[in-house]
Amino acid sequence: MELSGGGEVAAKRADLSSSVADAGHDRLSELPDDILVLILSRIPTLEAGKTSILSHRWRRVWALLPELCFALAPQSDRIRDALDAHGGALRALSVGTQNASAESVAAWLTVAARRLSGRLTFCNVPPRPKDESEHDEARVQRGAFELPCFESATSVSLKLGFLGLSVPPAGVFARLTQLYMSHVEFRAPCELGDAVSSPRCPCLQMLRISATLGLNKLAINSESLLGMELEDLEALQQLTIVAPALKYLRVARCLQDQPVACISAPQLERLEWKVPYDPSSVQLGEMEHVHELQTTYFVVYGPHNFRKNHSCLRLLQHFKIVKSLFLTLIYLPELHYYLYFMDAMTMLPDTTNLHLHVMANGHAFGASLFHVLRTCSGIRRLIIGLNIVEEQTACQSDCICRLQAHWKTEELLLNCLQEVEITDFGVSEHEATFMKRLFIWAIALQKLTVTFYRAVTASKAKEFCQMIRSFSRPGICMEFYICNDMNKVAAERADLSSSPADDGQDRLSELPDDILVLILRRIGTLAAGQTRILSRRWRRVWALLPELCFAFAPQPDRIRDALDAHGGDLRSLSVATRDASPEAVAAWLTAAARRLSGRLIYYNAAPRPRAASEDSEGRVQRGGFELPCFESATAVSIQLGFLGLSVPPAGIFGRLTELSLSHVRFDAPCELGDAVSSPRCPRLQKLCVSDANGLNKLAINSESLLHLDLDGVDDLRQLTIVAPVLQCLKVASCFHDQPIACISAPQLGRLEWSDPYDPSTVHLGEMDQVQYLQTSPFIVYGPHNFPDNHYCLRLLQHFKLVEILVLTLVYFGELLDYQYFMDDMMMLPDTKSLHLHVIATGHAFGASLFHVLRMCSGIRKLILNLDRPDMEEQKACPSDCICRQQANWKTEELLLNCLQEVEITDLGVSEHEVTFIKHLFIWATALKKLKVTFDRTITEREAKEFCQMLLSFSGPEICTKFYICNGILGMNKVLYVP
Repeated sequence: MELSGGGEVAAKRADLSSSVADAGHDRLSELPDDILVLILSRIPTLEAGKTSILSHRWRRVWALLPELCFALAPQSDRIRDALDAHGGALRALSVGTQNASAESVAAWLTVAARRLSGRLTFCNVPPRPKDESEHDEARVQRGAFELPCFESATSVSLKLGFLGLSVPPAGVFARLTQLYMSHVEFRAPCELGDAVSSPRCPCLQMLRISATLGLNKLAINSESLLGMELEDLEALQQLTIVAPALKYLRVARCLQDQPVACISAPQLERLEWKVPYDPSSVQLGEMEHVHELQTTYFVVYGPHNFRKNHSCLRLLQHFKIVKSLFLTLIYLPELHYYLYFMDAMTMLPDTTNLHLHVMANGHAFGASLFHVLRTCSGIRRLIIGLNIVEEQTACQSDCICRLQAHWKTEELLLNCLQEVEITDFGVSEHEATFMKRLFIWAIALQKLTVTFYRAVTASKAKEFCQMIRSFSRPGICMEFYICNDMNKVAAERADLSSSPADDGQDRLSELPDDILVLILRRIGTLAAGQTRILSRRWRRVWALLPELCFAFAPQPDRIRDALDAHGGDLRSLSVATRDASPEAVAAWLTAAARRLSGRLIYYNAAPRPRAASEDSEGRVQRGGFELPCFESATAVSIQLGFLGLSVPPAGIFGRLTELSLSHVRFDAPCELGDAVSSPRCPRLQKLCVSDANGLNKLAINSESLLHLDLDGVDDLRQLTIVAPVLQCLKVASCFHDQPIACISAPQLGRLEWSDPYDPSTVHLGEMDQVQYLQTSPFIVYGPHNFPDNHYCLRLLQHFKLVEILVLTLVYFGELLDYQYFMDDMMMLPDTKSLHLHVIATGHAFGASLFHVLRMCSGIRKLILNLDRPDMEEQKACPSDCICRQQANWKTEELLLNCLQEVEITDLGVSEHEVTFIKHLFIWATALKKLKVTFDRTITEREAKEFCQMLLSFSGPEICTKFYICNGILGMNKVLYVP
């Protein structure tokens, strides 16, 4: 049969799509890990976790997810199991719970503290009590826990629902920059100040504590703190702050009665002191740089001997000049027999911007505003907020507030005032009078913006506008708006001076810039950029966008044009391209370096080579470029797809704290070490270089570096590190042959050295603080004169004592004519927690584990991970395999009288695994807790039979839990709890 035209095409397509062989083909799993991680990050965490049951591959992909979110988890005590199942490093963790217990929170927080390298957000919603007595009783019953030390987290936000909390007495929050704590009941003794001060929080920049109980005394000494907020701390009586770099301080609803405070913050710029102030007990020190000041409220009329105004007046007298002054004037509802207190306000700081919040409660406020303006006659901008309350009625005609009428006839010259904004404006008589007088006083007024109170109808507002325009001078730009929404920020605004014929006008463009920026941020960068052609106004709004994202831009060489059109400061820039040329990348990176003040993330997806030779040739042909100097950026992450890169010979990365370079071909000469050292990167805290070549020599001298990660730097030959505050060092798959290294890191707490180690050429220096040690793999059986194990053994001999020791034991698939190497391991560091990763490939591993445990008999915790190769069917070795000849361990004695906790993951049900577990119960005489997670290939029926057998010879005092591995939800299923 002959087909013609579209019929032939359709037939071919049908034939191509109907292949029976491809009908069940899993094309999704063929995608690279980074793409699968992007897919999983777009779906809820629990749904993403279910994919871990698909295969070992998907379990590894699930562990690569950098961010997890548990929104109001129904079983908060199971979150720890989910985190254990994930097992990877976390950049962000968000948890929401309802009425969680202190024990369950402490359990998963401890796990999170070990793995988190970024942001933690936790909100616990407590049940609503019926009355106050029930509320107090519930607080006592819900218990307390100790906050773990987050050594690598950068931001921690805890809203505990008034769970009890104690502060850890030791530990360093080495990378923490932000700490938020609210609805907390601190349990004595509380040394929160010691925990957040510089010795233990060396990088803390923002601290916010609100709505807490039990915090009586707070003393902070921080070299890094930039912002601090204390609000609703009911028990706080003493406050001491020594923060030479502090820029912002807010203290509200704390320090009641007779407070005692001493603040030393010579660089403070913003001060919100909304608590009692008495210079005899509250010492603010030298604050010459304060340009924004907010005080407690001032009561205009009050009873005789009213003393609360003293705090406001004394604080105002402490400052001579501020750029922005915030005052709140309050009128009590009833003013009978009250005194007028405004005359006591005899002096205010010189200011440019005056923000007046007036809570008049229906009273005439003109006299009090006139008094303030007369004292601040040099202001250039006036912002008045008339906080009108619901169902507010005007006061009586004989009210005392109307007796202060002299202001209507007295002269006042505000010859510097150019801009006035009034919100919640009503249409009462005294408001109209004040507006008329304002036009007389402000002879240089250029702009007036009035937003009417939401209860004012459009017709009344228009009549008022007409009246104001009748006595205003020409040349004043006046804008009037009505508010049809309770939310002032998102309120609809309309130009009431326009005629009814303007129904087709562009009302969207009349919104303020901040609202338009919020709109543009939600429609995508490319669509937002197109709005700049509308008018100059929109071009300016486009330039206000703080974050730009170009996801796989079809024309990467046009990104520079977009950045040039933006022209403003950028807080965040994210770019993804496919096979971009070095010229196009260099063009927009140069433009970004001039404007970026925050984070840059760039990912270039390179085409996959067909062969190794083509890969090498393709890299050379694709060329390279010079990295520009990011003077203001705080974090730069670049994955180049093996484009060539050279380091700038000069320039200072003044604010850079994080730098990540991946899939990079460094072009010679490369002076990366010089660029990332302190003279040019004075604030660098984290450096990661992975999957790179061309970097033969790296020498770093940094006073600020906390974390260094070198992984897959193929050509590295020489490494020199001088980093006095370095906390974490990882070197893996970098050196070959004979490496040369010299490391000086006296404060190092975590060392992962998975590369050749020879003490004659690799000098680690004094590392007395190392608590976590991970070495290169140790081959249990291998050929004669196998040299690689020497590296592991020599590194182990370098350390005498570590808190956590991580060892990896590897069995090759075939052990014919191989030798047993475990006897070469004659010494291990003293450790409390032993992490053993065993890649047995079906072989019996009891002898090697017995050998290690015999040398670590003082351990308190054992974590055993039986890593299985990523294959569908792993067969046991033959009965005559050499691994079965090492059987003496089954009869020898071993006492692990300190071992209290054991965790085993990926456990099978083979004979040698059963034998090892049985002996473990015999050796561990003090065992209290055993947690077993079966391998994904084990069925629930097989797991239950195995559990019954183990429980038959385990003691009743041991808390034993067994899990089957069916994804996150399955991991939460405990098969047996004795």
